[in-house]
Amino acid sequence: MEEPRELEEADEATDPETDQAASGMPNRRILATRKHLAEVDFETEFLGKLPPTELRSALREVVAGSRAVLPESLVRLAVTAHHARDRRLLSLSFEALTKTVTPLLANQAWDLNGEDIRDQVQEVLERLFEDIREGKTGMAGRVFAAWAKRRSIDLYRKRVARFEGAFARKEPTPDGDPLDDVSDRIPSQEARVMLGRHIRKLPTIHALAFIRVHVFGMTRAEVAKQMDVDVRTLHDWLKKSAEVLGRDGEDDETD
Repeated sequence: MEEPRELEEADEATDPETDQAASGMPNRRILATRKHLAEVDFETEFLGKLPPTELRSALREVVAGSRAVLPESLVRLAVTAHHARDRRLLSLSFEALTKTVTPLLANQAWDLNGEDIRDQVQEVLERLFEDIREGKTGMAGRVFAAWAKRRSIDLYRKRVARFEGAFARKEPTPDGDPLDDVSDRIPSQEARVMLGRHIRKLPTIHALAFIRVHVFGMTRAEVAKQMDVDVRTLHDWLKKSAEVLGRDGEDDETD
């Protein structure tokens, strides 16, 4: 499977903050990056000085599509909200960020179409949320397009590896048969597709919580701690998610 040209170009590129021409003088890309970073700094500072009510109003405008804000500024705003334990601002910032970057992420889903594109976008957004929570948003907060392209390259190469591995014949050996390692319970493709479609109806932060509890089997206490929210807030997210997904919202788990 031949890699798209975009992957070759991205692999050859170095970090946009350190790339220099052979002469030692900054090249055009470095100059453009410096200008971009200055714009991000200015916009982030401007948003940070807005009164809370005006800031939330501005973010709602981004979600509605009536206002444009740089993705890097939204990443930084989400990080600030996380550190301040402002869950309401974090959720709204990430919703605005999702609205802003989804077209870019979809465009970078190479060799995919339809529902598979949406699946990859959701996966990259989940990774982004984890990076925000873990304080690993260095590049995403500087040049988001470069961060997103690297994530997309990783996912593309994993797909290629799975594709090639699927056609690699594994013969039985004296130590065992490869079929012995096949799981007894594998959800059907139809079931996985249906679940994915329904989950995409949820706000991203709600989807993250739902997947961890109902797909990964984590306890509510574990998920609440991981997402830095109280259990009651998590319960509300899960209840709203259950309503969207057509479940009754009841769960016997109380931990």
